[in-house]
Amino acid sequence: MDSKAHAIGDANALHSYPFKEQVRICLASGTSRSASLWMGKTPACLRMLGFPDLPLRISSGILSKIYTGKGGQRPGIPEKFLCRLPELIDDPEAIFDSHTVKDALVVLITARAADGSGVVVVSVEANLRDANTQANMITSAYAKDRATWVLEQIDGGRLRYCGKIKGPDTLEVSGHTLNRVTEPGSQNPSLARVLLPSDLCNYRAWLRENAV
Repeated sequence: MDSKAHAIGDANALHSYPFKEQVRICLASGTSRSASLWMGKTPACLRMLGFPDLPLRISSGILSKIYTGKGGQRPGIPEKFLCRLPELIDDPEAIFDSHTVKDALVVLITARAADGSGVVVVSVEANLRDANTQANMITSAYAKDRATWVLEQIDGGRLRYCGKIKGPDTLEVSGHTLNRVTEPGSQNPSLARVLLPSDLCNYRAWLRENAV
């Protein structure tokens, strides 16, 4: 049996591969019942907004639903973007509080659905149980209409981080929206302003200086 094919039934073997290879192995197998996929450390942009310093992971079942669009119910997300999820989340266009799940975050990434429509958002929940350990977990990803969904989140006061704010395909956010009151690491979004790339840069520097 091919070593990669064998990895689908062996968590240790699966996790020995880089994340993009884990994605390819799981999608090629056609199964949604393998071990979760390991994405590495939770990106600084999520930790800056209060997520714990835990591994970031995604279950094979969720990966399958994202790729197939819940079995064809909506446009799926192409493999080329799924393979790059860790780096796309690490360099987000924006991050919002979830409107439906308490303490979850929704990350707007630079990706498109399989049919080219909408923008892709990734929902992430903190401190969930994965096998015998705790992890931050991706719970969904799907396309949204940029013109309506993004404005709804901003108007609802859910914008926490505004990243790529210049350019034809990035956010346009008013100074009033940005002048709310989030310190890096804050777990109370009501107490803080919308964070910007300069805040993320400073937070990453602080992490490096305080690395154990």
